[in-house]
Amino acid sequence: MKPARRIVAAAALMLLAGCTSTRVGDFTVGSPKNLSHRFTVLGGEVTGEDCTHLVLLLIPIGQLNPTTDGAVDAALKQVAGADALIDATVHKEILFTPIYSRVCMNVVGKPINTRGNESE
Repeated sequence: MKPARRIVAAAALMLLAGCTSTRVGDFTVGSPKNLSHRFTVLGGEVTGEDCTHLVLLLIPIGQLNPTTDGAVDAALKQVAGADALIDATVHKEILFTPIYSRVCMNVVGKPINTRGNESE
């Protein structure tokens, strides 16, 4: 293959790949559970992620759609007794290539406990 054709082929393959991160939203308080109005902050920021992986654009590995609830749950699991996040930010991240693709929901926030001493 001539060098010019190799460059054109490489450029075409690079055009088929892409990556993006989109801010989905901000929440003062975010939780997939019912909460009381009193709470205790349990530490600094935590990050949770829920992802879908695709092979050859069609074959999902794991779940089909990432969710904000899944990302919040992943963040809350990092701190014992946490049942919600405050000052939370949600991002959607997409990596796209013809061979492997990934879509993730990412949540960053401060964990809180709204149930007093009760833990799950």
